[in-house]
Amino acid sequence: MAALRTCFFSPAFSTASSSGRPRVPNAPSIVSVVGRREHRFPVLKSTTAPRPRLAVVRAQNRDAQSKANQPPAAGDHFDQEIKRITQHHQDIISTDGGFLYAEATAMSARVCISALEALDMASLVLDSARLNLGEPGEISAETIHGTVRPYAALFSAAAEDAYCRKVNRKTVVRFLGALRGVAAVSHIMLEGALEALSHMRPREAVSEYAFNSDVEDMYREFEQGMRQVEDDIRNASAVATCKLVVPVILSGTKIAGSFVGLMVDRRRRVVEKARSKSPV
Repeated sequence: MAALRTCFFSPAFSTASSSGRPRVPNAPSIVSVVGRREHRFPVLKSTTAPRPRLAVVRAQNRDAQSKANQPPAAGDHFDQEIKRITQHHQDIISTDGGFLYAEATAMSARVCISALEALDMASLVLDSARLNLGEPGEISAETIHGTVRPYAALFSAAAEDAYCRKVNRKTVVRFLGALRGVAAVSHIMLEGALEALSHMRPREAVSEYAFNSDVEDMYREFEQGMRQVEDDIRNASAVATCKLVVPVILSGTKIAGSFVGLMVDRRRRVVEKARSKSPV
């Protein structure tokens, strides 16, 4: 039974370069499955350039480091991760593993979809961070980006595990922990926006604090729900873990997505109040 601790035991998923069979032309796209916006990635062209001088190299390194420390433009978050996971999903659903591995293939594909949904969630938080009000006590968009990116890396790692057929209990627990992290950031950002509003428009802040008086209760309910699904996977036997991987990831993603969406919407409302030109 120890072998079942790694739950994805379907045959290796072929890629366009390694598979001897043509890929299924009408395989459903992951974009349509999860309702994402369509991502178009530029074709990489191979070019040969002369070796630059040392001073040029140093300047290029400084520029690259500067860009790495800044969050990407709105809507451009995690594009490379999304592209890679989407390709993994296409490889998974295009591989004919036969009837014996149909369920395992579906499980692997579902983990990839959940990873994409989680990255969408993280992108929502980063987009919301760009709506900062400029108050001294607010957390900067750069700090939020640096905090959320490690969580996004865990979502991507889960998709990699699914593709490589090595999802286990640790994969799921890390995925759930990253969901909790993104949700916590969205909660903190709402609190920061409310505090900023209290300095900018005290009268407006009174009504907004009242409107958001239920947030702490919702956060406790969210934490309780996430602890429950985590306990389900932590306390499961090796065999049960394999059966619970997808249900637990689905439950965690749904719970976190609902909470994060609400926090982002509430924060947008606060920011709009703060930026309105109506008299205080």
